Amino acid sequence: MLHFGKTPGASNPIYSNKNNDGRNDHAVSKTLVDLMTGDPRLPVFADVNNAGVYVGQPNGTVEPNPFSAVSQIGTAFRNDPTNPSYLFTYAEVLFIKSEANNDKQAYLDAIAASCEQHGVTADAAFLGTVGAAYDANAARARATHKWVALFGDGCEAFSEFRRTGYPAEVVEVPKSSFPGQGVPRRFAYPTSETGNNKANLEAAIQAHSVDATGIFGNKMWWAQ
Repeated sequence: MLHFGKTPGASNPIYSNKNNDGRNDHAVSKTLVDLMTGDPRLPVFADVNNAGVYVGQPNGTVEPNPFSAVSQIGTAFRNDPTNPSYLFTYAEVLFIKSEANNDKQAYLDAIAASCEQHGVTADAAFLGTVGAAYDANAARARATHKWVALFGDGCEAFSEFRRTGYPAEVVEVPKSSFPGQGVPRRFAYPTSETGNNKANLEAAIQAHSVDATGIFGNKMWWAQ
């Protein structure tokens, strides 16, 4: 993990956005909230909206809901300057073990470890529910819960979605910024490449059929 401090310039970036930059508009996604119904981590990941319920913001829409109507990211993330940024967790190790060995117990242990990481308990009822999901479709359950456990590590979560195709609930939203194109397939190349590596950049764009947005084109070689 990356550790942060309490002094300006050394604090957690989300905390800094709110308390140093005056920005307080970090919302959680509708996809995440809908997937986490009954999940003990939801009150950690998100706060209730002004009506006292959990409501996520649709991803990538040109007409977002009013900020007061959706759930902000949890206070543990935006109000703690020392909240760490996790790069590779025990839960992720267990999910990898579960996938490699088709190991249901490792999958259950991964979910329990993720809950413990965020200070909550995966009780018997919750583990029974996620266990039943594994029995119904192991690949889908494992990849979906790994995606949830990667909350806070968006780059890795996006890569896992592209690699596995799960959560299946990640789809193009109505009134998308890019209607008809589906979910983005890649990160855009950084603008610095235009000046520093133009010839190779243009060759890569052509080879991978990357469009003008930079986020659509051929799938990565490892993606579903």
